[in-house]
Amino acid sequence: MKELVKDSELRFKSIMDSANDAIISGDQEGRILSWNKGAEGLFGYRKEEVLGKLLTLFIPERYREAHNQGIRRMSEGHKAQAIGLTLEVHGLHRDGTEFPIELSLSTWQSEEGRFYGGIIRDISLRKKAEAAKREADLRFRAIIASANDAIITADSEGQITTWNTGAESVFKYREEEVLGKNLRMIIPERYHEAHNQGIERMNAGGAPRAIGTTVELHGVRKNGSEFPIELSLAGWKTENDAQYSGIIRDITERKGLESKVAERSQAIKELMDNSGQGFLTFEQDYKIGSEYSKACHSFLGSEIAQKDVLTTLFEGTQSKDPSAIRELLDLIFADISNLSLVEELLPKELKINQRILELEYRPIQTTGDNSRVKIMLILTDVTLQKQLAQQIKLDEERKEIIVKVATDKDGFIHFLHELEQQFDGVLSMLQVEPTQVDLDGLFRSFHTIKGGAASYALKDLSQKAHAIENQLTEFKNNQELLNVEQCSSLAQQTQQLREILQKVLIDLNEILPAEERNSRESVFKVSQPKLEKLESRLAQLLGDRYSLEVKKEIARLRKQPIAPLFKKYAIAAEELAVKLGKEIQVKFEGMEVDVSFEHLDPLFSVLIHLIRNSVDHGLETPDLRVMLGKQRVGQLTLKASLEENSLKLLVTDDGAGIDPARLLQIALENKILLPEEASQLDAAAILKLIFAPGFSTKESVSMVSGRGVGMDAVKVVVEELGGELKVDSVLDQGTCFEISIPQN
Repeated sequence: MKELVKDSELRFKSIMDSANDAIISGDQEGRILSWNKGAEGLFGYRKEEVLGKLLTLFIPERYREAHNQGIRRMSEGHKAQAIGLTLEVHGLHRDGTEFPIELSLSTWQSEEGRFYGGIIRDISLRKKAEAAKREADLRFRAIIASANDAIITADSEGQITTWNTGAESVFKYREEEVLGKNLRMIIPERYHEAHNQGIERMNAGGAPRAIGTTVELHGVRKNGSEFPIELSLAGWKTENDAQYSGIIRDITERKGLESKVAERSQAIKELMDNSGQGFLTFEQDYKIGSEYSKACHSFLGSEIAQKDVLTTLFEGTQSKDPSAIRELLDLIFADISNLSLVEELLPKELKINQRILELEYRPIQTTGDNSRVKIMLILTDVTLQKQLAQQIKLDEERKEIIVKVATDKDGFIHFLHELEQQFDGVLSMLQVEPTQVDLDGLFRSFHTIKGGAASYALKDLSQKAHAIENQLTEFKNNQELLNVEQCSSLAQQTQQLREILQKVLIDLNEILPAEERNSRESVFKVSQPKLEKLESRLAQLLGDRYSLEVKKEIARLRKQPIAPLFKKYAIAAEELAVKLGKEIQVKFEGMEVDVSFEHLDPLFSVLIHLIRNSVDHGLETPDLRVMLGKQRVGQLTLKASLEENSLKLLVTDDGAGIDPARLLQIALENKILLPEEASQLDAAAILKLIFAPGFSTKESVSMVSGRGVGMDAVKVVVEELGGELKVDSVLDQGTCFEISIPQN
């Protein structure tokens, strides 16, 4: 009998030592009696280190009270709560780290007392896998929920299992109204039979017909109305069932657009009736298959069977190099990659034979003994849509110009007169000996033309002036002196600017006739009190003083409030802020100040550079302002005042300020200053470096800034008017530009 017991113990010990799981036993006092090799590997303690120790050695602190209570409850004869169950808790490794475990507890009573046994398994990998699956499920649900298209899944019986917000928007059913119901509720009745046959065929293991393709059909909304849809189907097998998914796009708007276009042009209708989409296939030899749609012949202009597909489509076009496309497709044919991974690198659009074609690539896996990969290329003519989009864009740009001109007609007329002066000035500068041409002067003129044009949304004019600036930049960077040919080219381009302006003016003729815009006479609004005052003065004054006083009064009447000009600048500042991703509030002071526009036209034409400089260089982006403890919205203040017979204009921002050290560094790097000159400058002189020709803190040139011309242009005009330009700046607090112009 002893030998049987001994043999049983040996078998038990052998099983314990060979088990991968931890097998541990303890007495009624909670002390460890046995500890197998699985336990050593799991918890990091050797057997001799733990025998006789409390079981709490490998139990996390938060579980120990419950463990001790359980031991006491069992020893007092109460019913066990966890015995016979499999629990998921955490264990404590020797190094102090916790890890998830699966615990199965047992107990038994002998003459020596009550004992406990536990089988413990490390479930870290399982928990990670479960977490990864949960995360993947959450991502999948988030993607489905955020999609604009309807995404619907169904089981093998056609019962709806998933219904996203896009589906609610498209079909007008709420999720709770459709889950568990048959897909036929959103399918027109005439398609029901084909739908049922398709489900039955797939469930029986038949080949799918619609899976993996995009088709145009009709759907049914909750109110019973039918509408056109674009449907992409997919299917997959689970252990117990087949599942299907569909991505559905409402193409009502697209179909409506196609219908309207067909009504407007019979030629377009015939084209749409007879072309459609082009479908062709090719294999690893890149030869176009013998079967392709009629539209392919129409698009490509000749018989294409057995021709090289890449040469036929891309040779001589502006699309990607055919050899580069071949390298990408070779990866698919060699089974090194799949189409979904390289599709983003393939051309999506092709311009050929005066058409714009959208390209879509579909893999086809042939069946049979000689299974191989084909690629289907789908060609869709989107020429009309592109043209319509371009026309809409042009119409919107035209509307923007009209609105700006209509709301500031007087300002626009002044701008036109100033433009003519700039054009004449440029042509005059180009009349001198080519080597004597003032490049900085040309820069200032074209920069002023660009800035003024941009303020009235004259994009073609602004972009052309910008292109000329690029040429002048190249001349300066290469330290070239202009030659006769280059001067002639600049003169021709200046004339082209005039021609661009004339086309715009013809378009604006209805709201701004030629006689009105060509008039050099300004119309002034004179208030009744001022007229009465003038009449009174005329009645009172006699003799030599008569003409002098009248002139003074007339001079006062010729002045106008600065308010409309400030408002125009504010609009330009706000539009630029939107383009730069910034937020801005423009404040005004001294809107009632009267100024002589006739005298100050040159200043008001270039003052836009100060405004754009404050928005572009000064104000920070909203997130950066918040990080710096500033208000999210940047402040720009325009102030006008009359002080001691001088007009003072202030442009102030609460932006980043100007860093004098950086100004010096840029000036030295661009050889605007010599080191010995730099050492002699005080803080005020350093700040004035921003007015030097060609000086810019921008590392790259854009349509907004980077030339180092705008500030120079402002300084030149102020000095020509006998005025003074000052700048004051505090780093991280803002910058203030002050202009003083004597009022003679």
